[in-house]
Amino acid sequence: MTRVYILLAVLLALAPTAWAEPASARVASPPLLNSQEFAERATAASQFAIAASEILLKRSVDRKIRKFAEQIVEDYRTGTIYISEAAAASNIRLPDRLPSDLQQRLAMLENASPNDIDTLFMRELSQMHGDAIPLFTAYAESGDNRSLRFLAGRALPTLREHYASSLQLAAR
Repeated sequence: MTRVYILLAVLLALAPTAWAEPASARVASPPLLNSQEFAERATAASQFAIAASEILLKRSVDRKIRKFAEQIVEDYRTGTIYISEAAAASNIRLPDRLPSDLQQRLAMLENASPNDIDTLFMRELSQMHGDAIPLFTAYAESGDNRSLRFLAGRALPTLREHYASSLQLAAR
């Protein structure tokens, strides 16, 4: 159940502003998003994480990284259901397509050489998770939608677990 909420964490992390700089470079707390912004970013990030993982699964031969990507797909597909339900209950319209910056990142993965695909994938997922933690923490503490605030809080343990795993795999 907690793995499902990881999706939400990754979703927000992949949002266009979250990709602008690594979490380690930021000093200030992330801006608090309203429910529409949070749901949109979470959905876009989820779609990106699933698509990136599916690209990796078609091209990678590294067993451990493939297992991680499979877990991401499973967690994010389930998490998408939760955020979609919470958004619908709050009359929040979710995006139908990925923002152009995330489409470009997918294209970069698609076009990566066989020698670079694993490294690029792990870099993207490590950054995404690292950026998501402060954003989800802020929304869980002060978000304007009770259902989304609950989901953000429930996603944090899984987000932290995925972040630790992504760093460990990237360091190999």
